[in-house]
Amino acid sequence: RISYDPTVLTQDGWTTVKSESPQGASGGAFLIGRRVIWHRFEAIVIAYVHDDEIGDLWKAMWLEDQETFDLEADELQEALQKWEKKQKKKEEKAMSSKMAKPLSGGSIHKAEGTVIKPPKTTTSRRFSA
Repeated sequence: RISYDPTVLTQDGWTTVKSESPQGASGGAFLIGRRVIWHRFEAIVIAYVHDDEIGDLWKAMWLEDQETFDLEADELQEALQKWEKKQKKKEEKAMSSKMAKPLSGGSIHKAEGTVIKPPKTTTSRRFSA
């Protein structure tokens, strides 16, 4: 039995279809499909079940080797935060690399570190009198 097969998961009582809205305080099946980082590796939430003894559980699968593991609510929140933190760092890095490029359309001469600007093509007469 393959532990990530939706048929097997459904037979074992897991929900494998994402709900349209969050369920309860933990989110329930609404979190299916979310990316997470757990033990420093990327994974995706593939199923949800409510256990009377433990509470809410989510099954996730590591993207690298497709091994599955279970997360409790607090563990899932931690894993989601790690993923969001990683995404934010990526966005900041992308934004800073865009900011480092000259906005004038000029090019940076690497040997001397000077900016070579293209000639002005506007016909503004604001400063000419």
